[in-house]
Amino acid sequence: ASMTIYSIDQDVKEEAIRLRRKSRLKLPDAIIAATAMCHDAVLVTNDNEMQDVPDLKSRQLAVRQ
Repeated sequence: ASMTIYSIDQDVKEEAIRLRRKSRLKLPDAIIAATAMCHDAVLVTNDNEMQDVPDLKSRQLAVRQ
């Protein structure tokens, strides 16, 4: 398996600002969501708030206890 690391470029910054203005996301979550959106990536998360972000492709991570 491989992983790609993305930098926070101007597009990500602008999308994160837009998300912050339209939602209750905290800044780190807005940056994460914006990065996924700008790179057309699927965000795998266990954060339920991310499921409510419009236009964000996300998958809920099942956590075993």
